[in-house]
Amino acid sequence: MQIQTLRIIVAMLLTLVAMLYFYTNREKDYYSKSAEPAVAQILTEISSWEKQTLLTHLAPETKQTINDEQLEKLLNLYRTFVDSDQSGSLIFHALSVHFHSR
Repeated sequence: MQIQTLRIIVAMLLTLVAMLYFYTNREKDYYSKSAEPAVAQILTEISSWEKQTLLTHLAPETKQTINDEQLEKLLNLYRTFVDSDQSGSLIFHALSVHFHSR
């Protein structure tokens, strides 16, 4: 009886793994078709690093908390990280993040 129980448990686990594999693959396909083009379009639009263009893509909460001086500093900082090539594709430079304690 124990071997039969073990076989049932293994079969259920294999079924679960297979279902998760197909589910995650379907989700990946969905986001590849919907999110990736949207992100590419937004990145292309904001790559001009113009304040007004960036403001159209910021969340309302962000617009309420950031002032013009902070936004200008942010734009100046990010201009150094990203360039575009001849075809208009974005090229991201290596970024390093440093945390400073106060």
